[in-house]
Amino acid sequence: MSSAVCVAKVTLLSLLANGTLIAIALSAGYRTASFVYHAATHKTLHERVRREMRERAGLDFNEHLLPLREPPVIACRAHLSRVAGALEGGANVLLQTMWQAVMLESIGLTLRVFVCAYVLSKLGAQFDALQLAWLAFVTLFIVPKLWSLRPPIVDEKIAMARVHARHAWMAAKERVLSQIPPSVLAKAL
Repeated sequence: MSSAVCVAKVTLLSLLANGTLIAIALSAGYRTASFVYHAATHKTLHERVRREMRERAGLDFNEHLLPLREPPVIACRAHLSRVAGALEGGANVLLQTMWQAVMLESIGLTLRVFVCAYVLSKLGAQFDALQLAWLAFVTLFIVPKLWSLRPPIVDEKIAMARVHARHAWMAAKERVLSQIPPSVLAKAL
């Protein structure tokens, strides 16, 4: 009797990246559902959730969920050592950036975090921790050297891509976002 064992290659990096992707997807799904609910009923989903929590579970929405609106902060102990202060400051910036991305405060930031989390989840699934550390160490020294050796045409192409991206965003904003009244967006979200 033989049994097949399927072992998933999972690293902490891929777990964190996948968790970030799921959090962004859930937040975007809630915002979409909230917008559709408001468009259909002219009531906010936020009020409905608050009422359901109070009636079914006896929970006060303000007490349990409003503290989640503030980004998490790690208490800095910079007075102990400069390295500890730098690491904790970096962790605070990372947590606040992730929080802003999950809360969909900025579309651009959310998209950047989503792409980074996707790439990190794929990397984390392909490599183990030692390979990722080695890859990061080697990349740390190779990429700056390659960047310093780039031809001037690369800068021109990057500038042109930025201009095209800016024009595409302005066109999308003009065609789509300008059609939605600000009062509807404020109530729905």
